[in-house]
Amino acid sequence: MNQIPQTVNPLDSRQLNAFINIARTGSFAETAKRLCLTQSAISHSMHALESEIGCRLLARMGKTITLTEAGEALLHHAQVGFQELAAAREKIEKLKSWGSRRLRVGASPLVNRRILPGVLMKLRCQHPRLIVTVKTVHPLSQTDQLQNDELDFVFSEDQPPHAEVEFTSLFESPLEVVVPPAHRWLRQNQIPRGELFSEPCVLPERYSPTRKLIDAYFSREKKSFNSVMEVENLETIREMVKAGIGISILPAWVFQDDQRLGTLHAFALGRRKLSLAWGLHRSRNKPADLIQSDFRILC
Repeated sequence: MNQIPQTVNPLDSRQLNAFINIARTGSFAETAKRLCLTQSAISHSMHALESEIGCRLLARMGKTITLTEAGEALLHHAQVGFQELAAAREKIEKLKSWGSRRLRVGASPLVNRRILPGVLMKLRCQHPRLIVTVKTVHPLSQTDQLQNDELDFVFSEDQPPHAEVEFTSLFESPLEVVVPPAHRWLRQNQIPRGELFSEPCVLPERYSPTRKLIDAYFSREKKSFNSVMEVENLETIREMVKAGIGISILPAWVFQDDQRLGTLHAFALGRRKLSLAWGLHRSRNKPADLIQSDFRILC
């Protein structure tokens, strides 16, 4: 094994601590009192430090101890080093008191309400001292928040591929036409030809992955929806359809409870199926730790 050169060996922290105190007090006796040591021990420690450095660090001016030029240079770096160690200790103490690890998750309000509570409850059982932060994220900002290390995961619809963000698909949900329970199409049990585009419609906003998928699907029709409203939140769209404001096209998992209760009804889009994947986005530049791996498994 190659030996580490003597010149790069770390200096003794106790000797450096005594040296910093001598610089502050200008006295071996006062330093010994502060550190609960004998004056002889302080003197021996300084001789050892000077021997290790290879030059004089201290000079006597009468009864006062002053620093040489080399001592002043060492003092600056020693103080910076101790400040860094103090900051590290403080950070570790906070981790010990707040929790052993943290997890920062971004998601849509829908995911926050329906999926994350059960997942995070199980994760907390596995890691009782875990601190979790959950944020509602906007589709246009989620990639930046992952890349800037503001979030560990974003649970949302599949996004266009990005070189620095990986996507783990957890489930797919078909998109269907959703109507309120008293809608006339239910009596015919079908959507009359041509009426889909003339019916008042509440759609997701144009930048959203759901809306982009809808627009791409119907692009060959060369027709426009009679959009009376564009809404960011899929749950809000669902409630507007229930209120009779218009029909919509939504992922089936968004309204499955209402469909079971009969407060909403759905029609298939047609012969061509349309599905949207939902899952976890995370930065490729940051390796996953145990907490993140467990969270992904639970999801």
